[in-house]
Amino acid sequence: NGLPLDHSKVLDAKVTISAEYAAAVEELKSNDYVKLAVRQLQYNASESYNATHKVKQKTMADFNDLEFNPNSSNQLRILLFEIMDYEPIEFTPTKAPKTSRDIIEEYLESESELTKIKALESLVKISQTAIIITTFLEAFDTLWHDVDDETLGLLYGNQRLGGTLSGRLSSNSPNFANMPSNGGFSKPIKACFQAPEGFLFAGSDFGAL
Repeated sequence: NGLPLDHSKVLDAKVTISAEYAAAVEELKSNDYVKLAVRQLQYNASESYNATHKVKQKTMADFNDLEFNPNSSNQLRILLFEIMDYEPIEFTPTKAPKTSRDIIEEYLESESELTKIKALESLVKISQTAIIITTFLEAFDTLWHDVDDETLGLLYGNQRLGGTLSGRLSSNSPNFANMPSNGGFSKPIKACFQAPEGFLFAGSDFGAL
């Protein structure tokens, strides 16, 4: 039948969580380690340019508009392993150090220097909010089906019978099984789902037994 979804709540959540994302990006930009990483990126850019342009040379100042991109694995490697001097924990199939959120969270657990903690916390927050926005809120907005109601629409998802090796259901478009159930992002996500007038949402699982 589809899940009843309040489209206005989806838009509210997008505004709220997008603001959190933007605040985390600004916090990251102001971090001293990130500023050093940007200097390194500017140096790398000038060196790369000059290696292929022998007549017209450029300096780091020509790349002052370059900003740190927290979604770039290559730039994260420069920040984490060259500037912040962490030892790689895991590697990709191409032997490059991994920079995923769980790796960053491992560094955060053992870090005591405040400036590094702030940088790592910003990176985690950026990753979390980006996933909520792109995986859920944008999907809610795109996949929402209008019905004869001023606010409520319906959201349909795929439940795949053979989607996992264990035999459990898997889900996509959107992934209902992976929606945040606790933490700071669960409340705005759950608020998007509204029972129609005269109805209540109720839930149970095997843990309740």
